[in-house]
Amino acid sequence: MSISLIIAALAWSITSGKLFLILHSTLGILLLGLSVFYLGVAHRANAVGAILIGWLGLLAILFAAVNGVLFLLAQQAINSVWMAAGFGVAIMLYAIGSFV
Repeated sequence: MSISLIIAALAWSITSGKLFLILHSTLGILLLGLSVFYLGVAHRANAVGAILIGWLGLLAILFAAVNGVLFLLAQQAINSVWMAAGFGVAIMLYAIGSFV
């Protein structure tokens, strides 16, 4: 799968999808941006635990995002399950990170 195909699928979901898909995709992009922001703050604070949580959370969000795009392209239910699992792992990690 090429990067251009991923970008095209994501662009389609935001510009041509139904309202729920537009909101869902926009929320995913926002979560990705917030994950990068969290990681930047953790690095700036030089907090080792928060940096670890930040990297793991970012990987979980990226995993969810890739499976979301794969679901758009292939319509395979397993990609939806993996997307939800990635999101769930990220939420748990960031919840733990709020106490680190």
